[in-house]
Amino acid sequence: MQQKEYQYQEQETAPVSNALNENISEYYAHLKTTPVYQTLKKAGDDSIDFIKKNPVKAALISLGAGLLVGFLFSRKR
Repeated sequence: MQQKEYQYQEQETAPVSNALNENISEYYAHLKTTPVYQTLKKAGDDSIDFIKKNPVKAALISLGAGLLVGFLFSRKR
C-alpha cells in the first residue's frame, strides 16, 4: 500500500520537478554569460591559484581574518 502511495506521489511531482529543473538550468546558463559571473569566476580561479602557489601564506591570511572577525563579533564582558 505504501509503495503505491509513493508511486502516486512520484507521478504527481515528477512534472513539477522536471519543469523546475529545466527553469533552473536555463537560468544558470543565462547567468554564466553575465559579466558579474565572469568576474566572480576569475576571482575564484585567481584565489585558487594563489592558494596553490602560497599555501602557508594563504593559511596565515585565513587565520588572521578569522581572528579579526572573531574579535569584532565577540561579546565584551
